[in-house]
Amino acid sequence: MKKYYKTQLKLTIFIFFFSLKGFSQGAWNLKYVFLDSLNTSHLGQEIRIDFKANSIDTISHKVTILSIRTLLRYQDTIIINLNGKKLKFVESWKLYVDHGAIQEQSLVSIDKKYVFKDMILLLYDQKCIKVKVKVYTFSSKKIIDEIEMTLEKEKIKGLLFKIAK
Repeated sequence: MKKYYKTQLKLTIFIFFFSLKGFSQGAWNLKYVFLDSLNTSHLGQEIRIDFKANSIDTISHKVTILSIRTLLRYQDTIIINLNGKKLKFVESWKLYVDHGAIQEQSLVSIDKKYVFKDMILLLYDQKCIKVKVKVYTFSSKKIIDEIEMTLEKEKIKGLLFKIAK
């Protein structure tokens, strides 16, 4: 009878141990990269752009997961030309106590008509970066366009990259 209980206990502990991952919450898949640290390995990767609040909004320290939260606490605005119209967009950062995922970060137009997500870094040089962006409607979350944008580096503080697993 004792052997039966020992076997049951071992089996219960084994199942409990391997099922913990299924019950756990939270994960970070964000990595903050300075513009001067960009290299060819970043091309083609999914990104989100952290714009500067003003010309002196810069970073001078190493960025950790904890400091990402501090860096992104402000929602900066930027004017972007979308199909010939100049529209104002605001950063929408969704960082939680236990997780932060690249898919949840976006740029939202002030008039709440458009959302920019799924940004891919195409090119970069000394003065600008070029990204491919999917444009969604704010209300229905449907893709309505896919555009390429060139943005001046002087307006960008840094880039968020999705950490590859």
